[in-house]
Amino acid sequence: SDPEQWTVGRLPDDKLWRARQGLREKLVDEVRERLLEQRHRNGRPPADLRSAEQVLSPVALTIGFARRFATYKRATLLFKDPERLQKIMRSPYPVQFVFAGKAHPQDDPGKQFIREVLRLRSELGLDDRIVLLENYDMDLARRLVQGVDIWLNTPRRPMEASGTSGMKAALNGAINLSVLDGWWAEAYNGRNGWAIGQSREFASEEAQDMADAASFYDTLENEMLPLFYARGGDGVPSGWLAKVRESVRTVGPFFSAERMVHDYQEQYYQTMRRRGDKLAQNQFALARELSVWKQQARSLWPKVQLKVEAPGDMTVNGHNLKLRALLTTAGLDEKTLRVELLTRRGGQDLEIAPMTLVGREGDALVFMNELHPSRPGSYVYGVRALAAHNELSSPCEVALVRWA
Repeated sequence: SDPEQWTVGRLPDDKLWRARQGLREKLVDEVRERLLEQRHRNGRPPADLRSAEQVLSPVALTIGFARRFATYKRATLLFKDPERLQKIMRSPYPVQFVFAGKAHPQDDPGKQFIREVLRLRSELGLDDRIVLLENYDMDLARRLVQGVDIWLNTPRRPMEASGTSGMKAALNGAINLSVLDGWWAEAYNGRNGWAIGQSREFASEEAQDMADAASFYDTLENEMLPLFYARGGDGVPSGWLAKVRESVRTVGPFFSAERMVHDYQEQYYQTMRRRGDKLAQNQFALARELSVWKQQARSLWPKVQLKVEAPGDMTVNGHNLKLRALLTTAGLDEKTLRVELLTRRGGQDLEIAPMTLVGREGDALVFMNELHPSRPGSYVYGVRALAAHNELSSPCEVALVRWA
């Protein structure tokens, strides 16, 4: 999983380019063969059968879109602005698309998306440049992730679960062009591919679709195509290959089975083995202590009370906020209790900060903290108490929480 061990950086440009060209040529041959069989099966006229042998170019920038045709994956985003798409497709820089995939048998809207791709492609006169293949299977998926130059991913945020096909494409030297969702939100660094749109919320799905489509067209026309066709005297696009190398170097080591198994081994299996060994020492003395504490915590927790003294408005607008929390422990050891301040700005991630124990007031522990907004805007906050013995694997092991 060490990026320095990945040798793509040491492969000369001419050899890397020949490898990429060879994979694209194999894909084009596969597409033509499948398309011919597909047209035979569908009873197409002889002219269509002959034209199948000329579909796509083995040297043009090739973009692949292959996945289940669920509506949220937005296979038709490419056609959002037909005039803009035609302008790009008829520019001096050749570009072509290969679509493949299936809809779930019960997903009628997904099936309609497939029909829409076929209809729009024909209406725009792009049958030779946009191909949709039937009978998507593992063999075709393998050809696609190996042979395309760009792997296109256009799900509607935030519905992408992962995106493993994009990881596989990157390992084969394809570059990802994707919405910042799923795995690509983690992997994208600005140099190893391209992002569609921004990580923000929109007033409607239509507004998001329009913004993402515009971003897609701009990126394709102004960045991807010029970079792909910028060739040196040897005919090699060195700038494009630099992006290929960065993609392989940054995606390969981190989105691989090797890294995943290593993480499981180090973060879970070894950690649990060490914890098991610790619990077993001195005839399981610590395990017995934890068992007694858990029983006590569960029985007393209904009596634990948390009160917060703060301004009545639960939204902070750009100013510091002093918070004072009073925790009645119901007899639980204060060392096994934790009070936390949770804040969120807009739709951002939660921030969690411990509150400091500063003393007692009657039978209650007093905790203090002050919220210092790092950025202007509206914040919401909450305060909670947790049962958190230091020897627990995590607070979720008992999951005892009291909100103010």
